Amino acid sequence: MPDTHTVAFLLAGGRTRASSRFRAYQYFPYLEANGIRCRPCVVQGRGRASFLKTLAAAKGADALFIQRKLFKRWKTSLLHCFNKKLLFDFDDALFELNAEKKEKLGAEKAARTIATRRARLDKLLGASRVVVAGNRFLADYAGTRSSRVEVLPTPVEVPPEMPPRPGDGKTVTIGWIGGASSIHYFGAVRDALAKVADTFKRVQIKIVSNAFPRPGIPKVIEKHWALEEETADLDSFDIGIMPLDDDYARGKCAFKILQYFSRGVPAVASPVGANAEVVVDGENGFLAATTDEWVTSLSKLIENGDLRANMGAAGYRKAKEGYSLEVLQPRLLTIIRGVLSS
Repeated sequence: MPDTHTVAFLLAGGRTRASSRFRAYQYFPYLEANGIRCRPCVVQGRGRASFLKTLAAAKGADALFIQRKLFKRWKTSLLHCFNKKLLFDFDDALFELNAEKKEKLGAEKAARTIATRRARLDKLLGASRVVVAGNRFLADYAGTRSSRVEVLPTPVEVPPEMPPRPGDGKTVTIGWIGGASSIHYFGAVRDALAKVADTFKRVQIKIVSNAFPRPGIPKVIEKHWALEEETADLDSFDIGIMPLDDDYARGKCAFKILQYFSRGVPAVASPVGANAEVVVDGENGFLAATTDEWVTSLSKLIENGDLRANMGAAGYRKAKEGYSLEVLQPRLLTIIRGVLSS
């Protein structure tokens, strides 16, 4: 049996929060089986009681895994005093704001917010023994502030065999799954989806979320996200989409695409950030930068069921071979053991 060590995981949310679930909780069974006692600590609120709880978690652990949570700089210094074996993990461009938030805040306030974020992030990056970044873009930023950075994509659960496609063959469902913070990206494909829906009578668009885009996209099914229904929702898609359109999006880790691929669903995506690494254009999906490219790509998949099946199978292989939980969890174990032994 391996030596047992306790690692406290400081998380921004519980199991229903995507980043906590996919970059922490889903690793726990494997880590526990390999001698790492995982102690999640959800950091909520900014008050004294919350931070005292955080300090207690740090003091009682052999190492501290901080998942995307930013603290005031003096709090990071105090955490480091309580536990010097820090590992910081992030899967979004925490040093930026998306275009929607910038517009809401206004230029001056947005600039101040970004400056504050970067100061807090940079302090954490510098204090950490290892920084784990979800993609190369994030790693490049972290690499200017930390001496050791590891790229670890967000793993997806991939079944041993590709799931059968349950569609009725009559309706083609273009699907998207995600949270409220990403719903504004539909603006980049609104015109394309409207045109496709008008051209192909058997097309429907399904959005699985806790928020929905403003009117303007026809033939939409709005399905509220539920953890226990997520797999069935993904299986209801014939084509998955992931539109992105700003600098903040370069930090996205293409996780929606990997979810689609894990169920044998081909994808059409903006060629932004990790999307361009995961989607091999013409093989497991299409990359589309303009409205015309989105319309053309979606039309090809709508019209050709064999193409959808072949691209979906290629996507499944991509997810299984390079992004599955089985492939990536030994890498995180190695990273954590390195911190523990440092």
